[in-house]
Amino acid sequence: MAVRALKAALRELPRSAALEAGSALRSRIAPRPPGMTRRRYQRSLQLMLLSATSERLGLPPRAFLL
Repeated sequence: MAVRALKAALRELPRSAALEAGSALRSRIAPRPPGMTRRRYQRSLQLMLLSATSERLGLPPRAFLL
């Protein structure tokens, strides 16, 4: 649910803000640790994107403000 809300919120942002969120995520990405499953790593990246979006753009997706 959180990922869907994040994707919807990113679609509502101006292109420049969405690109800035992507840039923030890329600055945090590290290679997947050998002991971490792909699914868990994917979830970790999704949470990092949510965090980066909140920090860089200053507003969490509306779905989290309810």
